[in-house]
Amino acid sequence: MGSIILGLKQERIEADLIAREKELEESGVAINVLLIKIDQEKEELKQSITANLSESVHPYIEKLEKTELNSRQKSLLNILAANLKGVTSPFMVKISLQYANLTPTEITVAKLIREGRPSKVISDLLNLSVNTVLFHRSNIRKKLGLGNQKVNLRGYLASLEE
Repeated sequence: MGSIILGLKQERIEADLIAREKELEESGVAINVLLIKIDQEKEELKQSITANLSESVHPYIEKLEKTELNSRQKSLLNILAANLKGVTSPFMVKISLQYANLTPTEITVAKLIREGRPSKVISDLLNLSVNTVLFHRSNIRKKLGLGNQKVNLRGYLASLEE
């Protein structure tokens, strides 16, 4: 009698395990479907932002480029255009996620360094002293883990885009 009860309990346990395994498999499939849907929605959002920028912002930048601007205004307009194009770039994603401890000014300085602009030009564009730009460069190097290394900051920042 005891062995019959043990057999019935074991059958129930096995049946319960099989049912739970099936539930877990179904949950795994559902999670995979959700992940695919999230990736699709992210891509659609990226395309939507890019299209909106192309349709509603870039035409005005192009019109401004055709007007008479002084050299400072032209530089600022070029930076604006480059930053808008970079909104969905891998560099922006990486710099935002991996290096979230950078301040907004440090991110701006990092972008300008990546573009190859020297500290003097960066200081003129951002209305900062050259020493302030050098201070930001130093902070960027520290925060990126390049403190005492002889690594070209521009090259390193450019490699983040790849």
